[in-house]
Amino acid sequence: MEDYKLGSSRKDFITSYSIKNYDGNSFLEVKFNQDKVISKFKELSIPIISHSRPVIFFLIEVESGAETSYFISQESNSALDNIFINTLDRLSNQRGIFLEIPVFDLADQRILSDSNILSSPREYLISKYDFDNLLDIKLINLGFNEWSFSGDINAAISSESYITDIETIFLEHVESIISKALENLVIDTTNTFITKIYVTGINTYEDYKISKDKLLKLIAISDLEILSFKNNTIEYKATIMGDMNSLQRDVLNNSFFDINNLNKSEALNLVYLK
Repeated sequence: MEDYKLGSSRKDFITSYSIKNYDGNSFLEVKFNQDKVISKFKELSIPIISHSRPVIFFLIEVESGAETSYFISQESNSALDNIFINTLDRLSNQRGIFLEIPVFDLADQRILSDSNILSSPREYLISKYDFDNLLDIKLINLGFNEWSFSGDINAAISSESYITDIETIFLEHVESIISKALENLVIDTTNTFITKIYVTGINTYEDYKISKDKLLKLIAISDLEILSFKNNTIEYKATIMGDMNSLQRDVLNNSFFDINNLNKSEALNLVYLK
């Protein structure tokens, strides 16, 4: 089927199909030609999202009244807990962003069960994980069909359909958080500029080939031209989409380079990592 808005057949942008099996389920993996897709987006002035994806960590405490308060984890299995777990799983897959909750091992369970006024289970859990944003939420049962959100979500619920209301409130809040997080990662394909990039640590021709290929896979870089090569350092003239922040995010999320220094008015200095 032709996509008349793009003016091309979708198959023109696809390089391969393959079937992947994960946890007993089969998925169709489609690989796209990045250069063609980005070129078409630039032609249509469509902004794109960089490879960088933030990790949002959810610390959700539930006080149901039927038991002591607890934190929802991947091991939780009650109907109420599954509202949060399934919502995060679905949105993570749909929006391409990392939405994480704790995973408790036996040591965690022992420490949490032994927590008292002198030790904070919240601080213990936060210290165990690396993340870009933290959402700290508490859900409290106030009585028959009455619940209250506090922390990063503030809402009162008084309804026989409280399960649906809890899910709706949580879903809307998480969607707004995701939109804000991705908004900062948008690359404006209509804005381009020229800068110099210096890459040190290039000792062989193989280093040069691999490092240049990795640079060109960064979405923010649309073109590279070698200006010089001396003392294990390559100097490039680079065409950049977006701005220096877009380029910095791409580099920081790439395991092949370290940033030696970054100044918005100067060149970008990178160290190639073997």
